[in-house]
Amino acid sequence: RTHLGLPLVGLVFFLVWTAVYACLWLFHPTEAFVGLSASPRLSDFFYYAVSTAFLSPPEGIAAGSRGVRAASLIELVMGLAVVASYVTSFFDWSREQPE
Repeated sequence: RTHLGLPLVGLVFFLVWTAVYACLWLFHPTEAFVGLSASPRLSDFFYYAVSTAFLSPPEGIAAGSRGVRAASLIELVMGLAVVASYVTSFFDWSREQPE
C-alpha cells in the first residue's frame, strides 16, 4: 500500500497556488508583489506559495495589492487545513468500544 495520496495533494496545492500568484502578477505586475524583480521566475512564486502555505510568508517577497493579500490569506487558511489533514492521517480515529 502506497502513501502517496497526501504528498500529491500537497504538491498539487502548491502548484495551484503558484499559478494563482503568477496570474495575479501578470494581471498587475507593478503592484502585485513587493520585492520581486521586474521579470520574476516561476520558482519565486512557488517559493512564496510554499512559504505562505506553512504559515510563514517569506521575508523578501510581500503582497503589494489587495488581491494578493486576499489570496495569501485564503491560502494560509487552506494550508492550515491541508497540514491538519496530513497530521490527522497519522492517527487511528476508530476506537473500539469496550464490551
